[in-house]
Amino acid sequence: MRDNPTDKEIVDLLIQPKHHWDPPVRPCAEPMRCTRETRMGKETIVWTTTLFTNGFLTGTVHRVIRGGTLDSSYYSAKGSDQVVVIPFTDMSVNFGGIDEARKAGQPYFSTASEVEVTGTDAEARWFVLRLNVPAK
Repeated sequence: MRDNPTDKEIVDLLIQPKHHWDPPVRPCAEPMRCTRETRMGKETIVWTTTLFTNGFLTGTVHRVIRGGTLDSSYYSAKGSDQVVVIPFTDMSVNFGGIDEARKAGQPYFSTASEVEVTGTDAEARWFVLRLNVPAK
């Protein structure tokens, strides 16, 4: 993967796995059922939308309001997970206890861990591709 070499927002993202998994990838067809909102009082502070999944490969988009925080865990009991995080906006991220500033388009690849994202001066938006690699 390459970093975004421009200051422009990422509009399209193409990810093509080189390994075929038998269960077909199912896109999320009902936006209201695919999006989970987290509220603080009456205000929605986090949106998480599942775009597709087949049990081994899952794509989600997250959005956090300015100054908000989202903690996520990427673990699996059936194997080991690999996670690719691609920010659509600049953001502050803590990957497994290590704080990093990530620029829009600057990917991060890791084994499963705890991820905490904090919105800065603007809302934070990012894509997560989770690969659940089955145990042998």
